[in-house]
Amino acid sequence: MRTQHASAERGGERGLHHSRSIVREVFASTSLTQRFILSPASRHNRSGERAAIDQPCPAARRLSAETLSMDDEEVKRRTPPLVAAVTAQGVAAAFLFLATTFWPQGLEAPFLLVFAQGLLAAAVSAAQHAPRWWWLIHALFPMAIYGALQLPIDPVWYLIAFIFTLAIFWRTDVSRVPLFLSNKPTAEALLQLLPAHAAQIIDLGCGDGGLLRHLARARPDCRFVGIEHAPLTWAWAALASRKQPNLSIRRGDFWRESLAPYALVYAFLSPEPMPRLIAHARKTMTDGSLLVSNSFMAPGAEPEAVIDVDDRRQTRLYCYRMLGLGRGKVPA
Repeated sequence: MRTQHASAERGGERGLHHSRSIVREVFASTSLTQRFILSPASRHNRSGERAAIDQPCPAARRLSAETLSMDDEEVKRRTPPLVAAVTAQGVAAAFLFLATTFWPQGLEAPFLLVFAQGLLAAAVSAAQHAPRWWWLIHALFPMAIYGALQLPIDPVWYLIAFIFTLAIFWRTDVSRVPLFLSNKPTAEALLQLLPAHAAQIIDLGCGDGGLLRHLARARPDCRFVGIEHAPLTWAWAALASRKQPNLSIRRGDFWRESLAPYALVYAFLSPEPMPRLIAHARKTMTDGSLLVSNSFMAPGAEPEAVIDVDDRRQTRLYCYRMLGLGRGKVPA
């Protein structure tokens, strides 16, 4: 493997094509028992950057029903973040109401009340074992509302801003997936992971569809599907992709989507829904298919390969081969 790495560096264009074929063989093989890491210095793309495979790491476990114990219903039973947030602010407001009732002289200043509301809500959030960034949100939220109400702005503009934001991000409090957009270097890295034959590929939460358009232009023999639930984001992606015949953008809930037809499933979500994603993949994906997660690892399974993308945000792709699920062969 090290000899291949050296020849790829010396061989120029010949080495580039040689190493690209190695990457394809790695992910096409179902007998692979080792995990490979492609470092930024050894990655290549169409811009002519070098590529090779670093030395193998310890054997990785395949993603199968035996290696995963996270149940989808267990994930669904978790308290939604919005419910927890409203509870924290409500408990803080109730405490302040009682405090001002029995001790009115100490908390007469509105700003002092707002400040106390934020601190108490942050304390309740900490007691709920919420992430620390939620503490900061709770502490600043009442003061932000108070400050906005002091500005000479017609309230209708706040409503317009809310509707516009909702149309772009939709119910991130439920999906727990913010709007993350995949860049071109990530698309180039993902292009190397596509099957050599014609296949179907899906992007769960495709955003503006830019990544899929890049892949669809490069691989006209493949069929690409993107699912997006935010209305305005979906409309933009569908409009921008209308001239790409092998790409379809659908609006909907990707949790309701069966992943059985797809040879490769790509997701750029967040740490929170990853257990549910793995449970969903285990239930619906086909033996031999590949799950690629941008930036976030899957709990309960070690990736077959990790790809470090040579970009400014140091993107990392975690690749999980589905085996031992008892559902047919790799989709064509």
